[in-house]
Amino acid sequence: MAGISYVLTSYNKSTHLPCVLKSISIERSQTDGEIIIVDEGSTDNSIDICQVFAATHPDVTFIKMRNRSVYAAYNRAIPLVKNKWLRLCDCDTPLIAGSTQYLAELATLDEADIVYGHTLARGVSPLPISQLSTVRPVSYASQVRTDALLHLIQAMDLLTSRALYRASKARQGMPLPENLISCPDFALALRVAAAGRLVKIDEPVCYSLKALPAQQKLSEALKRHQIIRILQASRRLLERRHRNASILELYKWSCRSARKDVRGWRHSARKMRLKLLMTVTSFGLYDWHSALDAFASQYEKELAPLFQRLFRQY
Repeated sequence: MAGISYVLTSYNKSTHLPCVLKSISIERSQTDGEIIIVDEGSTDNSIDICQVFAATHPDVTFIKMRNRSVYAAYNRAIPLVKNKWLRLCDCDTPLIAGSTQYLAELATLDEADIVYGHTLARGVSPLPISQLSTVRPVSYASQVRTDALLHLIQAMDLLTSRALYRASKARQGMPLPENLISCPDFALALRVAAAGRLVKIDEPVCYSLKALPAQQKLSEALKRHQIIRILQASRRLLERRHRNASILELYKWSCRSARKDVRGWRHSARKMRLKLLMTVTSFGLYDWHSALDAFASQYEKELAPLFQRLFRQY
């Protein structure tokens, strides 16, 4: 098997890093390859943990950056990868043992450029290292998506730690836009899918961390806002059917959000406005980019304090 390049971006997750690094080490021992760690300017002891790991494990490259964005970290790391396959890793998401080899075998069998699975939900606390070997992938049928871009837009899946990429296609997708702050996995996946083949499996390949209840709504709003901005940045990749599909999915999102936030006639009025916006845009009577601005604006008031705090750092 061709080796795997594991790219881990790290920022202030020192309590989760030991288990995540251990899971990557286990995967690398099965697949061979390299590990590239990029710390984005952590202020806890994440840097110390990563330095010790790099000094005690083979083929590890450790890069320290000032705090900019995870997009900048990807732009620094991905052009450096040396192997055929690339797995991006979150610093709070341990990999399921054996999942990388399984993904690589499927990618080779189906001649895929992206292959990805699901996550195994867990709580908000770090996963104990002792639990890493308790779950292993089993054989599931793979699903080849003939229109990979359309699938990603309809699913709105975020793929960090869930996916294996053909490294050559990922490098071709560089650089990613550094004015964004979240969901770089979706941005990269769109670029690879535009010129590649996507395979999905209905099986967990990594663990997923649940957001704290107080953070859940804000996290969801940020994800939706950033996906909208990613779609706008990816316009040249999208044909009309892709743009129409994105409008439909954003309309569904917004209706669900409106149902939670308002009631009665206000909900009906907002839903009618959104449906009109979707319809006229789908028929080419309104600019697609401007329509996405309108959908994004629903989240920007809620996200304003977060944006002010984050962009002060850069």
